[in-house]
Amino acid sequence: MTWFKAFSNGALELILAALFLGVAVFARNGPREGDPYLLVVDVLAAVAVAVTGRFPRPGAALAILVAVAGMAFDPMELGLWPMTLMCCVISLMRRGRWRLFAVTFAVVFTCSVVSTYRSTDAPGAFGQGLYTWAMFDGFMLLFGLALYATARTATDRATQRHREVRMRAALELHDVVCRDLTLLAMQAEHAKVTGTSPELLDDMAARARSAGASLRATVASMSSDLGIGDQPLWTFASALESGRSVLDKANFEGQTDGDLTPSLPQAVDLAAGRILNEALFNVAQHGRAKGRWQVTAARLDTAFDFTVTNERGSSGPVKAGLGTVSLTQFARSVGGEVDVTYTEDDWICAVSLPLERAS
Repeated sequence: MTWFKAFSNGALELILAALFLGVAVFARNGPREGDPYLLVVDVLAAVAVAVTGRFPRPGAALAILVAVAGMAFDPMELGLWPMTLMCCVISLMRRGRWRLFAVTFAVVFTCSVVSTYRSTDAPGAFGQGLYTWAMFDGFMLLFGLALYATARTATDRATQRHREVRMRAALELHDVVCRDLTLLAMQAEHAKVTGTSPELLDDMAARARSAGASLRATVASMSSDLGIGDQPLWTFASALESGRSVLDKANFEGQTDGDLTPSLPQAVDLAAGRILNEALFNVAQHGRAKGRWQVTAARLDTAFDFTVTNERGSSGPVKAGLGTVSLTQFARSVGGEVDVTYTEDDWICAVSLPLERAS
């Protein structure tokens, strides 16, 4: 909400300061009318609030000076400067400037109590002043804590959103742009051995254009802080067809089995397509050259399960990278899960995507 955001950004302190200043200016108080110059203290207190909202350190210094001046020159406490200066205190709390808050609050509270004590000779004046300002300032401190919590929550949400945008952009670059560039390099290496053909050149040109378009879309989405748009939408069947074509040209030995053209809810089909696309790209990039790979799929009553298996290119430990993060993210987007394991010879990616949640 716009007004709530404005309050968390300092509007509340300015409104309260303006209210207190207005009361001090227009209230019909006899002694105050006789000494109009004392309004300078109230005006400076309001100025201190405005300055503190933008520049905490100078604002806190000005608030302390006004508090001391108010205690010295306004012993009858005819103005509302103690209340106005508490707006500086809650402004410092909202911004999390706790050291400045502690010093400023201590000075303002002390000057308020002393000024009230000096304004009357009644018995128990000090205790009465202490109690009065403790109640008022305590109420204002609650406001400050609420504003701090609101500002902190808004900051955390913005930070989390930026992290999500960066992560999503990184995954898009990895899944789309890096994939096309890597396959383009593989085709170029293949052309060195077998020679070029018009079909191969057309395929390489199309892949280069696809990588460029995906990169532009990702950069545009980051600059506008919107979701990733204009990216390829792979279904399970189209991802399998594309991946199989690439692997066949690289002389991998493939085998497919099960329900390879399933009828799925759109969200599940797109998530399955992105996962399968990344898994088959992993076969081409990390699998043993001209090795075997296999895809098995089954559409059950409540879930769509499929497994991708391929021969490993090396026997060392497998380190999880952006590819594994991408697999997991797309599975979680529809409430599914991915289990990536490996043996001495094979890399295995087992995926289960529920159908009920997406229907």
